[in-house]
Amino acid sequence: MCSMCDALTQLWAEGATGQGAAKQTVTSQAMLEHLTLDQQANYLTDGYWHDAYGGSPHHFYVHAGGALTVNPASLSASAQVVARYALQTWTNVSGLNFVETTAAAAINFSEQKSGAYSNSNYAGSIISDSSVNIASDWVKYGLYYQQTYIHEIGHALGLGHAGNYNGSATFPNNAFYQEDSWKYSVMSYFSQSENTYSNASFGYVATPMLADIVAIQSLYGTAVTRTGDNTYSFNKTSSNTGTDFVPGLVATIYDSGGNDTINVSTYVGAQTVDLRSEAFSSLYGGLSNIAIARGTVIENAITGAGADTLIGNASDNFLNANAGNDQLQGGDGDDRLMGGAGSDVLNGGNGIDTALYTEAGARYFATYDTALVRNATLSVHDAQTSDVDTLSSVERLSFSDRNATLDELLMAFHSRYGAFNAESDATVSLSFSMDLHHIALTEDQADIARLYSLFGRTPDYQGLNHWLTQQAMGSSDAEIRDGFLNSTEGIQRYSGLGDREFVLDLYQTVLHRTGEESGVSSWNTLLQAGGSRAAVADGFLNSRESRDISEGETGFIRIVAHNAWNNLDMVVGKGVATGTAGDDQISEQEVRLDSNAVSHLAGNAGIDTFIFNDAASAYTI
Repeated sequence: MCSMCDALTQLWAEGATGQGAAKQTVTSQAMLEHLTLDQQANYLTDGYWHDAYGGSPHHFYVHAGGALTVNPASLSASAQVVARYALQTWTNVSGLNFVETTAAAAINFSEQKSGAYSNSNYAGSIISDSSVNIASDWVKYGLYYQQTYIHEIGHALGLGHAGNYNGSATFPNNAFYQEDSWKYSVMSYFSQSENTYSNASFGYVATPMLADIVAIQSLYGTAVTRTGDNTYSFNKTSSNTGTDFVPGLVATIYDSGGNDTINVSTYVGAQTVDLRSEAFSSLYGGLSNIAIARGTVIENAITGAGADTLIGNASDNFLNANAGNDQLQGGDGDDRLMGGAGSDVLNGGNGIDTALYTEAGARYFATYDTALVRNATLSVHDAQTSDVDTLSSVERLSFSDRNATLDELLMAFHSRYGAFNAESDATVSLSFSMDLHHIALTEDQADIARLYSLFGRTPDYQGLNHWLTQQAMGSSDAEIRDGFLNSTEGIQRYSGLGDREFVLDLYQTVLHRTGEESGVSSWNTLLQAGGSRAAVADGFLNSRESRDISEGETGFIRIVAHNAWNNLDMVVGKGVATGTAGDDQISEQEVRLDSNAVSHLAGNAGIDTFIFNDAASAYTI
C-alpha cells in the first residue's frame, strides 16, 4: 500500500496570493537538467516509485476503452460534481471509462478525513483498488480544490509525483529538472511562478498536462476522444472537460480527429496561438497557458484585435488574425492566411499557401522591391487604410471578387519591369484593380512563350524565366525547342502518340482547332517520309495562323491570366492594343508605340484611358 500527498497545504498557500507574473530569470542555484517529455512521463510512471519507495510501476489491469468502477457516494453533492469532472478529464486522455457504483469499487472516494491523499493496494504491477480522500473543507480553495481531485486520481491510476517529494517540497530544494511544474504536469508540486525556468504565468490546472498524458497512455494505451469538428475557446463563467476554458486556468487540448479550431477572437489583447503538437499558446492574457497534446492536430486558429502571432502545423491550416499588426506562419501544408485589418506579416512556409482578403481586388495593389524578389517577398497595400502586408512563401492571393497566383504576378512584374536577376533598388507595383491583364514580350521572348502551346497551356513564371535565361546564355531556338520536346512534360505528352495522332494534337494545342484532312495528311506524309517531329512542331509554331493567335508576328504575345484578372484580357501587339468591355488603362510603354509606324489603339466599351509619354505635339492623332 502507498499513501500519497498527505499534506499538500503549501501548494494552495502559494496560489492563494493571486496570479503573479511568470518568473523570467533563474536564481543563483545550480542549473537544473532538462528532461524531454518522454523522460518526464517516465519519471511519473517509473522513476518516482523507484526513488521514493524502491518500488516499480503499477496500474490497473485495464486498457483504453475498458471500464473501472468508482464509488463517490460518500461525497457531498457538490464534491461529487467536482469528482466527476476530474474523472472525465482522465477519461478524455486515457480512454478509461469510469462506472459509478455504491458498492466497493476500483476507486473509492471520501472527504471525511483531513488533508488530501490517495492510497493504492497492488501486487506486483497490478493495482487491485485505490482510495482518494480530499477533505470537505478544501472546497474553500476554489479551483485548486478541483485541481487536487485531478492530481489524486492521477495517483489512484498509478502516477507518481513529478519529483522525489511527498507531502511538502520547495522548488529550490526538491526539483531536479527544469520542467517540474504545473506547466507540464498536474502531478508536480510547483506552480508555474515558483518554477524559475517555466516562462509561464500562474494558473490552476484544469486537465492532465503534456507529461501526464504521455505517462497515462504508456500505462493504459491511447484514447480516442473528440473525433468530430470541435471549437476550443474560453468561457468566462463555466468550464467543461474539453473545449471551454476559464481565463486563469491552464489546460492541454487532446483531440483525436475532425477539423478543429481554436477561437479566441473575443480577446482584444496580444495572443500567440501555436498549433504544433506539444507546443504552448499564450491566450486570454496568459503566458504559455494552453498546450496541444502529442498527436493532436488542430487545423484552424482565430484571434482577436491584438497584435497576435499565429503558428500553423503540418496540416492545411486556416489562420485568421483579425485586426491588429499580426504575424502568421503557415508552416507545412496548403495554408490559408488572413491577416485582417492592420499591417501583417504572412509567411506561408511549405505548400501552396493563400493570402485571403475580404474586400474586392480594386482596393489593393502589390509592390516588389526588385532586390528582394529572389526571396519571394511581396507587399500588398490597402489603398484605403494604407496598411501594408508583407507576404513570403505565399503562392496565391484571394480577394472577394478575384484570385491571383504568385506565378501570374511574377510574370506581370517581369514583363513590365524586366528580368529580376538584375540588382535594383527600384520598387515596382501592380494594381489589382485592373480589369485586364497582359504580358508583353520581345519577339525572341515570344518565340519561347509560344513553345508552351505544345503543352496546351500558358507559361509558368519559373519555367519561362529558365528558358529566357538559357536564351540569354546563347542557346539557339532549336536547342530550346528540343528542350521542350524532350522535357518530362513533353515526353509524357507525345511519346505514346503515333505520327498522325501527333499531328492531330498539334492542331488542337497550337492552333486551337480540329485539323482539316488535307493538312493532317500532308504533315503525316512528311513524318512518314522521315521528317522529324521537331521540324513539324516548328512548322506549326511559326505558321501565320499560330502567330496570329499569339500576336507574335508583331513581336508580342498575349498571355491571359484568367483567374487573376476577372477573366478579361487585352490583345497587345507592336503598336496595337485592344481593350475589353471594362474601363481600361493602356500606356505607351505597354504598347511599345513605333515612331515610324501607324499605331492602332482600340478601347472598346467602357471609359478607357491612353497614356502617352511626350507632349501632345509629338503625336498625330
